[in-house]
Amino acid sequence: MSQALSSLKYILLAIGAFVWWGLSPIYFKWVQAVPAPELMAQRVAWSLVFIVLFMLLFKKRFLLREIISTPKLLLSLTLSSALITTNWFLYVWAMSENQVLATSLGYFINPLISVFLGIVFLGERLNFKQGIALILVIVAVINQIWNAGELPWLALSLALSFAFYGLIRKRLKIDSFNGLLFEILLFLPFALGYLLWLDMDSKLIFLSQGWAFDLLIIFSGIVTLLPLVLFAASVKGINLSTVGFIQYLAPCISFVLAVFVFDEPFTVEKLTSFIMIWIALAFISYDAFRRLSRGG
Repeated sequence: MSQALSSLKYILLAIGAFVWWGLSPIYFKWVQAVPAPELMAQRVAWSLVFIVLFMLLFKKRFLLREIISTPKLLLSLTLSSALITTNWFLYVWAMSENQVLATSLGYFINPLISVFLGIVFLGERLNFKQGIALILVIVAVINQIWNAGELPWLALSLALSFAFYGLIRKRLKIDSFNGLLFEILLFLPFALGYLLWLDMDSKLIFLSQGWAFDLLIIFSGIVTLLPLVLFAASVKGINLSTVGFIQYLAPCISFVLAVFVFDEPFTVEKLTSFIMIWIALAFISYDAFRRLSRGG
């Protein structure tokens, strides 16, 4: 039973991460007045502040010296940093361009890639119910792509960057806090340099719109960091394929926000995909509950 409780803990961590990500378009709509490049730089800068505070609060050791002195770890975290930074920028740009549905499609596709990577690189296997769910999701995603009438480059870029990020972070022997700290530090000079350039050119939005709006920008650090910490912790204790299916919470929530809150175009074809994905989630949820109740 202790194993079941341990699995439940990691599942809840993953659920928390993806629910947070699903709701995040609300925040980015609030700060839409900030150009995407500046908001991206602000995310990096304030994420550093909050991750250091979190590490001090939870009394985590700082392992930067160990990371730098381990070539394999250094190279892997450099790659994961590039992937997550690319993902962040594309997401922020999509929010500024009212492309919430495109991000939803991207994160519908992403778990498929995560499942595939888990099978290819980690030797994970799907049971019968997971196989049915995977087929349903594939059909749903193909339906989305088919009806879009063009290659969804934004959705695919978001999906690929985050799926490979998850794979790399799962295989690294480093805690989530230190891994994130190093990833942020790698891009911090670029972020600070860009913000300084904006300030010198009198184009910096931060500190120009009042204290309430400045607090919203500062909050980008929490919006960025908290789900990443939950996600990085969750992949250490459950299969990548399980994380992949839980991840559908985020695009489902974003999809609902895009259609019913932000009034983005909604078609019968998109509704069909949405229904198929929720049926797939029902299969996975039932299977996970049965295995958890058996203590496996």
